[in-house]
Amino acid sequence: MKNPLKKEYLNLYKEKAGGGYEFTGTYYRFQGQSFQKRFFLLAAVLGAIGALIVASGCLNAGGMRNSFYVIIPYIGEISACFALAWNAFKLLTKGERVKDYVYKTAYPRLPRIALAVAIFAGISFVCSLVFILLQGAEGGVLGCVLYLAFKLSIALTAILFRDLIIKTKYEAE
Repeated sequence: MKNPLKKEYLNLYKEKAGGGYEFTGTYYRFQGQSFQKRFFLLAAVLGAIGALIVASGCLNAGGMRNSFYVIIPYIGEISACFALAWNAFKLLTKGERVKDYVYKTAYPRLPRIALAVAIFAGISFVCSLVFILLQGAEGGVLGCVLYLAFKLSIALTAILFRDLIIKTKYEAE
């Protein structure tokens, strides 16, 4: 019977004669001119997404204090941003050469999660706009306009991250 608690990737490690373990699985290597440049570009775009989400949450925009259909998409944005950051961290901090199980768990998820961030930002934009049209600019016109601008910026930045990660290629060694 298969042990459900044992991770399959542990079978890829074999004990060395002198002690310790050696990874015997496949490695994936970054294909491109400069991993450092790509790393900092992706980190900057991811940081911008996070900063925009936090900044939009700090605004006193219409519906952010008492409307569930404005707050729930914002919570979705935050959750998807954390998932995006975690998977990007797992992949990018390993360097140019990534183990098979890390690559296969992190890389395919990144474009989908970035798209989810963009979708949640779009839903948040629409819900906030509906609230403003129905209830008025509760937090002031400037706060509402800034909030909507942040939501559009988050969606566009998440799509940019998605495009950048798709163009970041790895090949098996």
